[in-house]
Amino acid sequence: MYRNKLLPLTAAVILATSMGSALATGGSSGPAVSLETQGAIGEVVVNPYDIAPLTAVIRNGGYKLSNATVRIVPKKGGQEIKYKVNDTELRTHAGIPVFGLYPGYVNTVEVTYTRIFGQKKENFKESYQIYAAPVYMELN
Repeated sequence: MYRNKLLPLTAAVILATSMGSALATGGSSGPAVSLETQGAIGEVVVNPYDIAPLTAVIRNGGYKLSNATVRIVPKKGGQEIKYKVNDTELRTHAGIPVFGLYPGYVNTVEVTYTRIFGQKKENFKESYQIYAAPVYMELN
């Protein structure tokens, strides 16, 4: 009889202590993440399709984007690459595609775009630092 009364109390203590440790890691929705981000939209994914290591996609972060322009700032002795991205490509890649990164270099990429959320439209001009690893390929 004493044992039956102790079991619910033991279960309540275990549950209370485990809830406290779960909430201490950041909250009921998961761990706390406090990373510094670049820009006002989503993450940067280098080589997003595993076939072109000198490309990247700046994800849209759930926003609708339009009027995007990309500029790869040239390194010393390099060539500037600048292009407009049409709205269809922004939807296809779920963000702003970046082509022509320098290998083994921290590239400065300047982007301009219009971010649309509901009825609100905002224009942005941002600069991203994107590292593209050196390219190694198998020779025939």
